[in-house]
Parts: sequence; structure tokens; C-alpha cells
Amino acid sequence: MLMRLVSRFVSLTDLDKSKIDLFSAVAFVLCAMEPTFAASLTLIGPEVFLLCFALMAIVFMLEQRRLLFVCSVAILGITSMRGMMVSAGICLADMLLLYLKDRKIKPIFSRLYQYLIAAVPAVAFVLWRLVDKGWITSNPVAFQESVWPDGGVVGFTSNFIHNVVVLIRWLLDFGRIVPVLLTLWLLSRGRKQWVGNKTVSELLMLTFIPTSVVIVTSLLIHNTMGHRYFTITYVMVVLLFSYLVLSNRQKHRAWLLTLVAVAFLGGDLMVYPDNISQGWDASLAHIHYWKVRQQALDYMEENQITPDQICKYGFGNSNDDSDLGGDVRRYKITNDCPYAMCSNIDNLPDNDLAYLEKEYTRLKRFQKMGVWIDLLKRNSQD
Repeated sequence: MLMRLVSRFVSLTDLDKSKIDLFSAVAFVLCAMEPTFAASLTLIGPEVFLLCFALMAIVFMLEQRRLLFVCSVAILGITSMRGMMVSAGICLADMLLLYLKDRKIKPIFSRLYQYLIAAVPAVAFVLWRLVDKGWITSNPVAFQESVWPDGGVVGFTSNFIHNVVVLIRWLLDFGRIVPVLLTLWLLSRGRKQWVGNKTVSELLMLTFIPTSVVIVTSLLIHNTMGHRYFTITYVMVVLLFSYLVLSNRQKHRAWLLTLVAVAFLGGDLMVYPDNISQGWDASLAHIHYWKVRQQALDYMEENQITPDQICKYGFGNSNDDSDLGGDVRRYKITNDCPYAMCSNIDNLPDNDLAYLEKEYTRLKRFQKMGVWIDLLKRNSQD
């Protein structure tokens, strides 16, 4: 579906027909290289299904295949709560594009039944959860605290500003700052050319509207968003950039495309300092963790260090939690172990790092491409 979407927009550029297939492939590779999109394809979870049905919904919307569009949105809405938000955003984009076509609201009402049908599975799930659990997303008390952390306007405002800063970081992280800035530059430089351009309007709407619901929710609620909440936005930004570059007949077209590719490769290699949290599931930097982890497990086996001797800091209280390999032996969760294990992939808080540095001595570090796991031994108590 991604290739189909890319080919559609590349075919609308000013390229010679003989070059359309080549540059469609180039734009597809560039979109697929986007770090968070690429990382999402390596994860076990609903992310792949969300991306698949979101792309299907966009393609079928543009192709005016309404039955398939409704089916795609309906399935997208039950992949996850985030899928519900993205599906609502895609429907809003469809409405807005329909309005901009004739500047009339009546056509939107004629399609209203399609949106209602597409919403049935999501509404049914929400109602079932409300009846079964008594709430929709979380406990009402916890939800209230997440929106109003301090129970007042000051807490809400502070949380809102914090989320704005985090959102900007997410949008520019892992090399995305390069295509974002280049896209803004190309739009500004050729604004006379792009004003009124139907294709650019479509791309802009599909870039921002589908995630508008997610953005609004993320800004209001405490600690609810991550990089992968905006994966579709990232892909559409790269597609918009590709369209602008390929439509301009620029001498430096190849250099601009290469620059973005290099930025994405750099983003996949980017590892922040230990005291700065990183979205490990939002780039391919995490793939080195599994080899490093196996080295640590082999060392433990060779030196007869068992999980029940280790206080593990971070995700997973057993090896099975991480690799589903069947090793259900549990690590200890108290602070009185002879050994401890931690990794920068767990984004440990500063107080945990300080405690480990004070109470333990590093026995062995296993490391590759910035990803590390430390096996620590408790200092002797004299």
C-alpha cells in the first residue's frame, strides 16, 4: 500500500514518464527508511496492523473506492485506541478534501452514513469496555490526575507546555529535522507555485489532519504520547518532501534526496546520553540490544549467576518477558541482591543510576553501537 500511495503522487509530478518508476522506487525507499516507520515493522504488537489499515484507508480514499475505504477505517478503528484517533482523523481529512473540491457542505452529509458505518466496530468496543470495566481508557480517578496533575489550572498549564515541547522533539527526532526543514524551505521558496496546487493541498491535509485528534489528546493528557503516535505523519512528511523535490526540476534533486536518506541512517544510529530518555522502539538502534543481551546471558551461564541472584532494573522480570523463549525464571525486584543488571535501553531514572553507581561495582559491560547492558556486583558491606 505504501508503494501504491507513493506511485500515485510521484506520477503527478512533472517528471518524464520514463523516470516515474525509478523515482517512485526512490521515494518509496525514502519513506520506508523513516526510522520510526522502519522500527514499527520490527515490533510485536498492533503497530503493523495500524499502519497497514491507515495506509489502505488513505489510498482507497484518494481512489474513491468507498466500500474499501469504509472497511479499512472500520478495521483501523479497532486496532487500538490510537487507531480510533487516526481513523477519526482520516475521516476528517476526507470531509475537508470533499468540501474544498466544491466548497459545499452538502456532499459531506451525503457521505455521513459511510462514516457512521465505519465507526460501528469502534463504538461497539467502547460501549463494551464501558459496560464491562466501567470506564473507556483508564480509571476515571487516574484519568483526572493525568489531565490535572496538581488538581488545578497551574498543573494543567505546566503539563500542556511540557507536552508541546515533547511533541516538537518527537517530530524532529531521529533525523526528521532534515526533511521537515527542507519541506518548509521548499514550500516557502515556491509558495506561488504551490498555492492552489491540488496535489500539495491533498498531501498537506493527509499530513496534518489524520493525526490532529492524536495531537490534541496528547497535549491535554499527562504522559500519553510517544514517537509512534505520529508514524503516519512522519511518512506523509517524507512523501510531501519527495513530491516537492521531484516537481521542481532542481539541479540538486539527487543531493536533497540523499541528504534525507543520510539523516535517516544517522537517526537509526543515534543513541542519547544515559541521562536523556530515548524512544528505543522508534528507531532501529534497538536491534543491537538482542545480541548484547544474549552475550550477557551467556556470561551469566558461564559464571553460574542465576536470575534469582540478580536485581534487574528496567523492563522484564524474566527472560521470557523479553524474548518469549520459555525461560520463566524470575529476577528479583528488591534491592538486596548480590548482583544487579541494567541497560540504557530501559531509560532508567537518574536516581536509579545514582543508586547503582553508589552500591554496586561494574562486573562486566556488554556493548554494541551505543547499546549496553551492565552486570554489576554489590559492594562489600564492611
